[in-house]
Amino acid sequence: SSSSGGGSGMRYADAAPALRIGQRVMHAKFGEGIVLNCEGSDSNARVQVNFAAVGSKWLVMGYANLQTL
Repeated sequence: SSSSGGGSGMRYADAAPALRIGQRVMHAKFGEGIVLNCEGSDSNARVQVNFAAVGSKWLVMGYANLQTL
């Protein structure tokens, strides 16, 4: 992924699909969860997910590799 920056921050080419609060997601390690909060944009965005198995965690979208359900 490039670090050219700029733009409006509305492109999701190298980030995960846009998540919304309440969205159900699956994480390879933590299992299924629900999005509680989001902040930031692009690959630096962070998302707070409440996982059934491990509770609430903040994840960086560029690394979290979340799948939407």
